[in-house]
Amino acid sequence: MQTNPDVTPSMTPQRIIEPDGAALDVFSLPTDTPSLEELIRDLFENHWREIVFGPIIQGAAWEIHADRAPTRIRLLDGYLTVAFGVRAAAQSLPRSGDGQGSQEPGLVAPRALGQAAGALVRPSRT
Repeated sequence: MQTNPDVTPSMTPQRIIEPDGAALDVFSLPTDTPSLEELIRDLFENHWREIVFGPIIQGAAWEIHADRAPTRIRLLDGYLTVAFGVRAAAQSLPRSGDGQGSQEPGLVAPRALGQAAGALVRPSRT
């Protein structure tokens, strides 16, 4: 992994012991977009088998494990998208009964809905 020459993060973590006795290592990271993109790309391209990721909202934390390497990682308009090439199997809306095609009215029409994003990260702008 290359590093941003303008930022020197602390490589020596500060160890904090949580109330439940768990050790937590805290260290600084650069927060500029190129450095965060580089870090997240490295994590998903080289360590995807070992990481657990997902959103954390009040009352819930999703723990997502990738079953394959990402097929694409892209930065656009400040959002980093990690795609795993997953496609949806079918749309959930019933087909209209227009008499066209071989399906009966009311049946679900299978179609690809596009690639699902595995994670979105928007770095803070400072």
